[in-house]
Order: sequence, then C-alpha cells, then structure tokens
Amino acid sequence: MRRTAARRVPTIAAAVPPTDIVEQEPAPEYVVEQEAPQVEVAPEVLPEMTLDPKTGLPWRYPNPHCLLYGEGASGKTTFVAQYMYRLYQDHGLPSLVLAFDPPGKMWPYYELGEAVPCEEPFYQQWGIPVMDVLDPEGRLIVRVEQYAEPENINLAQAAGMQANPKAWMNFNARLASFGLEAPNYGAVALDSMTGLIYANMCLQRVVKPMLAFASGTDTRQWYSMATDDVEGLLKSRLPWWQTAVFVICHVAEDKNKEEYAEGKLRGVSLIGRLSGNAIQCYEEMWRMTVVPDLNKPGQYRRELQTRSSTLYSATSLILKAPNPCSPDYDALWSNYRKKKLGVVEESVAAPSVGTPARRRRR
Repeated sequence: MRRTAARRVPTIAAAVPPTDIVEQEPAPEYVVEQEAPQVEVAPEVLPEMTLDPKTGLPWRYPNPHCLLYGEGASGKTTFVAQYMYRLYQDHGLPSLVLAFDPPGKMWPYYELGEAVPCEEPFYQQWGIPVMDVLDPEGRLIVRVEQYAEPENINLAQAAGMQANPKAWMNFNARLASFGLEAPNYGAVALDSMTGLIYANMCLQRVVKPMLAFASGTDTRQWYSMATDDVEGLLKSRLPWWQTAVFVICHVAEDKNKEEYAEGKLRGVSLIGRLSGNAIQCYEEMWRMTVVPDLNKPGQYRRELQTRSSTLYSATSLILKAPNPCSPDYDALWSNYRKKKLGVVEESVAAPSVGTPARRRRR
C-alpha cells in the first residue's frame, strides 16, 4: 500500500487551470474550488534544539530570501536540501521545491527520505508530476513539484505540429494563491532559474510565433516578454512569501569588461536587465564555490561567499554570515545566534585560501 503524507492547511480556492494556447480537443471539466496542497507540521520538539531563553520554545530564525548562485556542479542543490532537512529536524516543517531542472538533478532532495509519487487531485488535474519525500513515520520532509517542458517547441513549429507549452502556465497558476500557503513550509526553493527562463521562452515562442533571422522579424521580443514575466516573479512574488526562499541560479560573466576593471565581472545569470538589478529585492545573496582544502592536500571543499569582492557580488543583511562560510546551517547562523542568544561557537567560518607566494626570479 502506497504511503502518503498527512496534510493539514486552511482550505483556499485554487486558481482555474490554464487554458491551452492552441486549439485542440476540449479539456475535461476541472473542479474550480479545490483544496490547495496540504502539509502537516509535526508537533514534536527535538531535545537537541536551541531554545529561546525567553519563552523556552525552539528558536525559529527569520526567513531569509536568498539568491544562491554558483558554477554548475558546485553543490547548490545539495546545500539547499541539507538546509531544508535541518528545518524539518528542528521545527518539523516540510519544505517545497519548485523544480524546473530535470528529475535527476533533484536527487539530493530525494535522498532525504523515501520518495513516493503524490497523487493529490490538485496536481493531477494539471498533469504536474510531484514527488513527496517522507520520513520513516510517513511525514512529509520535502515536496518536489516538477515543471518540465520536454517538448522541443522549435522543432514542433517547424514541422507544422501543435506546440503547447504548459510548464510556465501551470507554474503561474499554481502560485496564484501561494502567498496564503507559504507559511506552512519551512523553505521554498526554485531550482533553477535557468530552467524557469527556458520554460517561459518556450511559451513566448508560441504566443508570438516568428522565424528566427527571417526578414521583418525580431526575436528579441521573446526575451523582452520573458524578462517582464520573470521580473514580476522575482520582485513581486518571491520576496514577499512568509517563508525561507532560495532562488538557485548560475554564474553570469560580463565579457565586455577586463579583469580588475570597474564594476563586477561576474554575477547572477538571469535574463535581460535582471542580471544587474534583481539583488535589490533580496537581503541575502550567496555564491557557492569550490576551493582547495588546505587541510587535505589534493582535495577540494565547498564554501559560501557572503560578501562582495572585486569579481563577485554577495551580501548577508540578516544572517551576517561569516565570509567565507562553510555551507552549513549552524555556520550560516553563527553570528546571528551570538548576537541574539549569546551562543558562542568555536570556529565556523571556512578557512581562507591563502595566495600562493610568488616565486623569486633567479
């Protein structure tokens, strides 16, 4: 018998499922008044949790809204999965992943427990694949909602076939009332922006079809429309959710600047004008990187950059996290704990990597 996670959340009216862009067979009737996905907050209090000295209750940190970026395979998803698991351990709060990357990239979340398909009608009516990661007692640790666009829109249009991208439309409708649901999750991760932008571009190519490089066409309109959609998400939705938010991105490089020139050379890879101004809505911006491990010659370790340098942008307004910092829950919150609770840890900052001495020319 397949196990499903218990749920408990206030009933709200779900958005009407998106309509198809192209004409096709009538869609089956949907239930407009549908309960939103429900989650259960575990009542247990683990004895090893840090307690608030004023109330004696488990200490709940503020909800950071973070742009997390780095090179591919630097460990961004693994770090977020570990952060979510810690929230579940300390507070019994499940987390949510809005996944635009392929299912194989979601493996760090699946490894947190037992991954089973979610069969709630809320998702089935739109055809959204969802996996619930459960603990041994059947309680929800992480829910992974997959917004995939496996169809090649360009090839479908070139062959005269119906192109019907649904990933962005399903995602947009899913978030219609998510602001009321967000506090039920310990954290929400968007993994990743690269896949989300691709999903939106697939939609724009159908909304405004045109042939690339054809006379009288300007495909930059696709990027302009996609930029507007993504900007509304990044600036008007995600920063206002009352939960921890992680927006996972990759690194963008400004090839028009020389090294040590004025301004940052590398930052968050977004679309259009957003690469330079998305940071204004996020109080936390961390860069994941891989550096040599000074204690283990020939090996490498991951660390987070939390302050800006001449090459990369970063900030930490709420956590005041050490820089550099180990990608660990306690290490990130160490300065905050010291200020609010008077808890003094030992060394939690990642050891700095020294600059190799310059050889003297003989």
